[in-house]
Amino acid sequence: GCQEVDACNYDISATDSDTCIYVDGICDTCVGGEITDNDIDNDGICDHDEIEGCIDPIALNYNQFATSDDASCEYYAGPTWYVSITGTNSLGSGLETNPFASIQYAIDSSSDGDTVLVSAGTYYENINFNGKNIAVIGEDRENTSFSRVVFENGETADAIVDGFSITGGGTSSGGGMYCNSASPTLRNMIMDGLHVGSGGGRLFLLFLVYFLLFLVQFLIFVSPLYYLLLYLERVPRIL
Repeated sequence: GCQEVDACNYDISATDSDTCIYVDGICDTCVGGEITDNDIDNDGICDHDEIEGCIDPIALNYNQFATSDDASCEYYAGPTWYVSITGTNSLGSGLETNPFASIQYAIDSSSDGDTVLVSAGTYYENINFNGKNIAVIGEDRENTSFSRVVFENGETADAIVDGFSITGGGTSSGGGMYCNSASPTLRNMIMDGLHVGSGGGRLFLLFLVYFLLFLVQFLIFVSPLYYLLLYLERVPRIL
């Protein structure tokens, strides 16, 4: 048996030395010659000292004192999302008190019918509505800007951009806005300082195809009204 007095399995009656085991963790206990591990998750906090709760700092019910996650975290789900140049994407929740840092991150977090409110600042990003019918609203158009916006997934008039300057964007097709198979609403906007290649100026609209179809049909007197209405329905609303 074990003849070491400080070992967990010390045997006072042993006459021949055998393997000894020792308590080597701050949470280990020795009971009846056997070691019990009292830190199941190996986080350095003994099980009886653990505090269960939500440990994700971006959750609404974050518990700063919790040491063990109990899967109870609840997250903000809109419908109003906030963006600020002083915000953060990794630790932001989208609340006014904890805003995101980028417009696109807020768009990605939103759902149809939601609103994204953007504080004044220059956001060096191209944004894509990705088919969502939401309102993205700047604090004021003179001091709130981004580089480019894309509508190409069937967005309707309920996809709104309001109160921005679109500036500094540059691509081969649409320096400020690319719009294909969508009919968004733009209002209270400034578009300046944009540059493109051969694809167009400040707006690049593939709806020219619909207009050409209308002209052809008009010339041959076949359903001109249908194509006119189709063209007008597809054109973005700039207010």
